[in-house]
Amino acid sequence: MIKLPILLCIGIFLGCNKFESKTNTNELSFRIEVSKSELSHGELLLSSYPLLNKVIGKDSLLVFDGVSSQLILFNLVTKTPIFNLELEKDGPNFFEGHVLDADIKDDKLYVVTNNYFTIADLTGNVSVRRKLKSLTSNGNFRVLGFNRLSDQSFLFSRWLESSIFAHRKDSVDQSIFFVYNLRENSFYDIPIFSPEEALINDSTQGFYDGLSRHSFVYLDSTIVYNFKFSSKLYSYDLRNQLAQVSNGEFDHIPNLREAFPSNQISDVKATTNYLYNGVQFSDIAYDEKNELFVRVGSEYVTNENGTNNDVRYLMLLDKHLNRVKEFKIKDRIFDKPFINDGIIYFVSGNQTKESTYELITFEIKNESIIEKP
Repeated sequence: MIKLPILLCIGIFLGCNKFESKTNTNELSFRIEVSKSELSHGELLLSSYPLLNKVIGKDSLLVFDGVSSQLILFNLVTKTPIFNLELEKDGPNFFEGHVLDADIKDDKLYVVTNNYFTIADLTGNVSVRRKLKSLTSNGNFRVLGFNRLSDQSFLFSRWLESSIFAHRKDSVDQSIFFVYNLRENSFYDIPIFSPEEALINDSTQGFYDGLSRHSFVYLDSTIVYNFKFSSKLYSYDLRNQLAQVSNGEFDHIPNLREAFPSNQISDVKATTNYLYNGVQFSDIAYDEKNELFVRVGSEYVTNENGTNNDVRYLMLLDKHLNRVKEFKIKDRIFDKPFINDGIIYFVSGNQTKESTYELITFEIKNESIIEKP
């Protein structure tokens, strides 16, 4: 295992070209430059695509490789691994299956898997393990991700079974976020609920299947979250209990996906066709340098002649969730963005090298700021 060095600041990317853009009347002076980059994992035997991408600290990226069950921390300056840990599958320090979310802070590793929230040191020795469904007393759910609020307090995102399964209903409204206190072994629900357009209370109108998952960013006491089936962005300020909604509409693709007929849920062919065709919206991410939110809207349509139309648009939004600018993406990418120091990263959809992760990078340029030579 490689010792964790002091994290450095991110470097400059070369070989850039401009994107096509569509702007609104309140456009700020931003443009995007695109380039390609590689994370070399050298002698580490990893699969083609990382299953988790999370920026840690100022300039590092934590990924999870599902085949080797390794967590790897890459330095985004040197583009090489600076830490790797193979998770044990058995014994007192076991980590089950697929890692859904993870974080590193103060030499501690925080991991969420399907059933457990685990805290360990950087050698994998487990100090805390909690069964996720024991953290709260409310309903059946799966955890999608978490955010560390303090040493003892954690914000969890909850995916309800009523959202996962078409004909399951909650006895009462269930919140989709809760905060867990480790020391007190207590929790409280945040009054954030699935929106009406999620259709979890009326499956006769259709069903969104796996696209009912939501992503979130926690910023300055505010939870900003979105769903894969809609362009809408939601926010909830924990300090003043203020909830807001932004339409966040794209110009060139539909902004609400048509729901799948719930009476066809047992039709495998129809379900597969639904999941792999149509419009959907990526996880949301935040760029601290430029104070912008970022997400991708995409539409994939299979034509009757066997050809397909596959288009993607990158949207920048300000801190108030107003659209700033929209760009057409020309490269094949996996839609989930991660951001560091004004640069948006996507895993390339064309992985051609065995020893690297190939990335497409989009650098945000604020033209209202005069850069020093």
